[in-house]
Amino acid sequence: MNSNSSRKDIIQSFSLRQQYLTIVGFSMFFGWLLAVPFQGQVLQSILNLKELEFMYFHELPIITHLLGLLASVFIIKSQMAAKITMMISSIVCILGSIVFYLTFSNLWYIALGSISFFAGLFVASWVMFYKTYSKDSDRIKIAIDVLILSNLFMLIFDLIAVLVSPNLALFVTIAFLLGSLLLTMRLDDQYEVLNQEIAYEKGSFSVAFLTLSLFIFVVTIGSGFMYQVINPAYSDFPGVVAFYWAIPYILILLLIRKYKERVSIYSYLYFAIAMKGFAFLIFSNLSISISSYFLVNSFLMAALGIFDMFLWVALSNFIVRHNEPVKIWAYGLSVNLLGILIGGISGNIISANDQFVDISSIAIVSVFILVIILHFLLSSFNKLEKIDKIQSTENNFKIMNFDNVKDRFKLTEREIEVISLVVKGYTYRAIAEELNITDNTVKFHSKNIYSKIGVNSKMKLIEELENI
Repeated sequence: MNSNSSRKDIIQSFSLRQQYLTIVGFSMFFGWLLAVPFQGQVLQSILNLKELEFMYFHELPIITHLLGLLASVFIIKSQMAAKITMMISSIVCILGSIVFYLTFSNLWYIALGSISFFAGLFVASWVMFYKTYSKDSDRIKIAIDVLILSNLFMLIFDLIAVLVSPNLALFVTIAFLLGSLLLTMRLDDQYEVLNQEIAYEKGSFSVAFLTLSLFIFVVTIGSGFMYQVINPAYSDFPGVVAFYWAIPYILILLLIRKYKERVSIYSYLYFAIAMKGFAFLIFSNLSISISSYFLVNSFLMAALGIFDMFLWVALSNFIVRHNEPVKIWAYGLSVNLLGILIGGISGNIISANDQFVDISSIAIVSVFILVIILHFLLSSFNKLEKIDKIQSTENNFKIMNFDNVKDRFKLTEREIEVISLVVKGYTYRAIAEELNITDNTVKFHSKNIYSKIGVNSKMKLIEELENI
């Protein structure tokens, strides 16, 4: 007993240590990604300092990052491949970031495209370890922790870039990349997790995933619009923007983390849709000022925090149901980036033409579309959860030792055969066909089973067996 308990403690300690490496290492990398290539304040501050115009500064990293995500589907097939890819990607990103200390040239374009591409490979590879070292009970917590930490790191980088020195901020981000590399090297790539094999109804998994993708796409179009229209409108307040930019995002995630057991994450989505609509309405009706910025950014970033949390949690639920987690993760995040890209391009067109756009109408239409999609999304999720529950119950009874049940309740061999099929969801007619007996014989055996076990329904029978 002591030996088994000790072995359990060792395994649990190992898993927690690997989970820690997974969370912190990725958060350090993701913080760099948000602050430097991914429309980051650090790189933007360096450009401002050198008074440079960087064409395609917003589009290039998104496109190449998206290509990196898609390429990972063909490259990452094992944990070992994932770890090697993450280490190579970290090295490329460190070297590519150093380029921004040099005099501006075409090498900057190559560097930005390369680090964004390899960052896509890194992000997709990470999901192999996320799946392995997270349980159903703590997957939401891990997703929230990663989002909070990475945005907190980004906020620190942004403040250093705006208030101290862009070059110093870049140095700190490179140091974090190095730290991420060292933590990645300590990840164990030999610990395999068994895939959860679930027999879904034809198309149910695909329909749910496609509906999720559509929902995220519509949401992130608003994010891209924000980057190119709303954020530039408050460019006269760089210090305030750098300080307050991610705070509502972090605070809402901390709130969700605290109450995640009490409130369903789906309930937050309606709240987020409403906040997103309010943010656009406020922006279109108030003058550009620090006070309006606080209002707009508070609603918008809190909404984006909820949407990002939901995306990560939803995708994590899909990856545990699929034997190719990298493919699911990469496709889901690619849709996210595609929405940002299209929203950004739309925002650029609006800004370039300097034409009047009714932001209020955009907000109302966006909210209406999201509510409709969300209805179908939650419906498809409920179907998957029902299938999961049934499958889980059947799997539990597949490994049950029915010899104990037989001895305890004095059941016959035929009654054990019947009971094993009853708890798997077979109807009386199906049991009769399976055992080559009549329907009445099945009813006779079932009546005897219920009498011996002391129950009066199939549900009570299952509950009694689960307690054995």
